[in-house]
Amino acid sequence: MALSGLVAAARGPYAAVLPILAAAEQAIHGMRCIHSSRCSQMKDVPGTPSMELFDRHQKAAQRDRAAALRSALHRPDPLLRHITDRLLDRLEDCLAKFPTAVIVGGAGDVVAEGLAGERAGVEKVIHIDTSPAMLDLAKDRAAAHQMRRHATSWPETSYVLGDEEQIPLAPSSVDLVVSCLGLHWVNDVP
Repeated sequence: MALSGLVAAARGPYAAVLPILAAAEQAIHGMRCIHSSRCSQMKDVPGTPSMELFDRHQKAAQRDRAAALRSALHRPDPLLRHITDRLLDRLEDCLAKFPTAVIVGGAGDVVAEGLAGERAGVEKVIHIDTSPAMLDLAKDRAAAHQMRRHATSWPETSYVLGDEEQIPLAPSSVDLVVSCLGLHWVNDVP
């Protein structure tokens, strides 16, 4: 699923922008970027296949190693927590509620903890990551959080091993998609 397809999976008050995104994607559908070895700029060439900037298998392996390092800390990284808190604070400015949220890669375990306690009306979370170790870390952190804070409600969560570029979401099936420090690794770039 392209990034605009990921946006199309969101529903709610922001659904009005979806036709604009669809028209923009159709306008650039035939254009792909290739790098010219003679110059340092990117050129649009019709009909060429899209570039693979990142090796998806290598990125998953790197995330597995990062999960091992982060689990050794026994606590989330303070920088990840700060960035996630700032990102999720934006949800408090919205009047809308987001019952079904998707967390895509990045600092997913920290985002999940930030959505606990029915923040922004989140009742169900689908956590998607390319790394099985990151999903395990998220499960472990969720269990530890729930044991420490019995009063804090944790949303119903399902964990899906999947690629950010091929997310199996039906249109209008979720209310919120959050990727904190993760989407810069996708190959689907304009």
